[in-house]
Amino acid sequence: MTKRNVRSVAIFLCLLFTLVACATPEQVTPEIGVTGQADGAPAGCGVQEIAQRLLDFATAFNRGDPQLTPAFFNSRAPFAWYSAPDGDPRTGGHVAVYSVKELPAYFERRQAQHEQLQFKRIKVNGWESGRGLVHFEFTVNHQADDLNGGAARDVMGKGALHCQTQAFVAFSIGDA
Repeated sequence: MTKRNVRSVAIFLCLLFTLVACATPEQVTPEIGVTGQADGAPAGCGVQEIAQRLLDFATAFNRGDPQLTPAFFNSRAPFAWYSAPDGDPRTGGHVAVYSVKELPAYFERRQAQHEQLQFKRIKVNGWESGRGLVHFEFTVNHQADDLNGGAARDVMGKGALHCQTQAFVAFSIGDA
């Protein structure tokens, strides 16, 4: 092998290593807009950490992860609700769950409808020190078999994360 061939192989391997090292799941995810502030929030509750927590939730939700509830919601946090559109006419087209214990069954019903979430925009709206929460709002591309004839739609939503437990305490996905 000539010096030129060795150099070409070395360059190729360096480029290949760089491409593989850079191909993390976060970079494969479509680009989303992340803005806002969480001034005064403790470590782990900054704008980028909140955005990553939401992206991780969507990934677990979309793949039907059985650990979804314990990973993102827990009874040690002051849980308030999870609400979202629901194609069931008995619920009026929207459902709210007010107990962490009820979330696994709810998520199973939504996964049976092949529900998917893709965040488009995340805005962190600030730190509330009295309750230990960071508030956020978002735009999410939302799709399920029983919603909008199965067509995906961008919808607005909002919520709050309890920083001490890293659990969502409020999470609302709006209607189209």
